Amino acid sequence: MKLILNSFFLLIFFTCSSAFADIFSKKYIIYTSGIKIGNLSWVVKINNNNYSNDIKLESGGLLSTLYVFEGSYTSSGNINKNITYLKYLIMRQISPLFYVL
Repeated sequence: MKLILNSFFLLIFFTCSSAFADIFSKKYIIYTSGIKIGNLSWVVKINNNNYSNDIKLESGGLLSTLYVFEGSYTSSGNINKNITYLKYLIMRQISPLFYVL
């Protein structure tokens, strides 16, 4: 799922814009049932032949006192004829089953 989202995000930039900026970034606040559960920041860097994609996820809000999670996801690769080729993918997740204060 994560790789599909990464590919979809890059595909949008390749098909919707003829002039690429160097860095795209977006921050999201994640809610479930109206309760804030975390934050997500997403940065995509693109130049002529290379790209990198960084996602950072962390818990936040009231539920973070009961359940803590954190993760970072990084991918990088080459761009050739508007096709991305993955060089490496690094995923780091910290999410204990139950957190006690």
